[in-house]
Amino acid sequence: MNVGIFGHVIFGDMGATALLMLALIYFTAFFIKGLFGAGSMPPLIIFGAWILEPHESVIVAVITNAITQFQFMTDMRREADWKIARPLALSFACFVILGVWIFSKLSGSELTIALGIGRGGTIAAEHFGLLTRLAARLRTSKWTVGLWVGGVAGLLAGATGAGGIVLLSLFIKMILVKPAAIRATVLLIATVALVWRVIVFGVGGFITIQFLLESLLLLPVAIFGAFLGSKSFYVMRDDRFPRFFTLILMVAAASLLWRGVFETFVG
Repeated sequence: MNVGIFGHVIFGDMGATALLMLALIYFTAFFIKGLFGAGSMPPLIIFGAWILEPHESVIVAVITNAITQFQFMTDMRREADWKIARPLALSFACFVILGVWIFSKLSGSELTIALGIGRGGTIAAEHFGLLTRLAARLRTSKWTVGLWVGGVAGLLAGATGAGGIVLLSLFIKMILVKPAAIRATVLLIATVALVWRVIVFGVGGFITIQFLLESLLLLPVAIFGAFLGSKSFYVMRDDRFPRFFTLILMVAAASLLWRGVFETFVG
């Protein structure tokens, strides 16, 4: 099924079922984002790469994510901690350029493998507490450690499109205590990071009219999902949901890795 807007064919030959699945992925991912302040990029890219071309999956997710950040401006203005966010944003902005350069050099199958390894490894490390223990050892100097964490996050986010905000949010959780402040600060740094990534992608020539139109078509679903997630933040207190969702992401990342290896060495 070819969808045409202003003479541009979007979503290629994607069927109606695949398009509905993509819309469901975006709704669910942005519900998670509204609920926790972050976490939308992993499912958008891991599951989206099964439907879209890997590079397309990353770019469309980044554009849509950047636009939806502005519906959280009130939360960021009231609760965010700029002192924590500043070194993270500075280092992230520098290293994301290198990450996007790596992104441009990867073929579709190589990017699929990178997504599987990068996202699966980060999710596993977070799930088993490895990143939290590392952050606890490095928390003596918030500014210095913030620069290192921001740099690694920028490199990971630029190269694979996801994982950077997860690292940043873990560091922020080690510094701040109040849940609302953590969520708002994560949203603030995510806004800076996403807008900057869109700029870098644009300067690099990766953003096309097709990708912009695809993002705009998915935007209403994303905004609605984020709105419902944000409203649920003060209601949901069940810790089983994050654990269950982490398991799903780990399985999906492993399957994405298998797909990339198969495409590279078999067909």
